[in-house]
Amino acid sequence: MDRILEKYGLQVQINVNAKNGLDEIVRKMQSESNGEYYSFIFAFMDIFQSSHQKLVGKVNNEGFLVRKRVGFLDFFPNWAKATGKFEKTEKGTQISMKINGMSKVSLVFELSILVFLCLIAGLIVLEALIPPIGEVNPFPDLFILIVIGFFFVIVPVLHAKWNINRIKRDLKRYFE
Repeated sequence: MDRILEKYGLQVQINVNAKNGLDEIVRKMQSESNGEYYSFIFAFMDIFQSSHQKLVGKVNNEGFLVRKRVGFLDFFPNWAKATGKFEKTEKGTQISMKINGMSKVSLVFELSILVFLCLIAGLIVLEALIPPIGEVNPFPDLFILIVIGFFFVIVPVLHAKWNINRIKRDLKRYFE
């Protein structure tokens, strides 16, 4: 599953060398994190957090597991999660992080929708080729399947890639 996520850009491994010290990075991240819960199930509780807390999750001297806080009027919330480890080096701090734009459960769900739509499209084409019923035009039905596939498969994948870029940009400001 990880290879599929990495191949399509839904999971990214990043190594960053930060010039700041480990204590300063952890202090910055902890000041903008709630440190209490992480799960997406409790995302509705993000609305009640104070506005200066930009991250949800845990940060300590060994690493972090965070996601962006969901705002009240956030129509496209960032569901990407970032896990990282800190290592002290001579030049500063080495941060190795893995950003997941889509969970494995979501990927299985997206692939099952895609397989189901392909099976239905195959049946529609087969129905159009059978001689007694062959006068049926399959193109309106196939167009509807393409639209459904676009909204239920392509848009979530593009949103996950967009979330990865957003959280990458937002986390880099802690490491500069």
